[in-house]
Amino acid sequence: MNINRDNELTEMQFTLILIGSMMGVGILSLPNDVIKISKQDGWISVLLGSVYPLYIVFIANYLGKNYPKENML
Repeated sequence: MNINRDNELTEMQFTLILIGSMMGVGILSLPNDVIKISKQDGWISVLLGSVYPLYIVFIANYLGKNYPKENML
């Protein structure tokens, strides 16, 4: 099977796509749901809730950089 290198994402492109999609979902839906329950302390939940997805993005980027020939699936 011949792999076309023109269609591969770089580490930076992959990271920016994941961060952009995380922020899009977080900005649109998460604060509204959190404010309904926690009132004025909702910002703490949003801040803590964004740490885990960022950790996953950095792990995925690390794996992609250290194992470039491997597939994540």
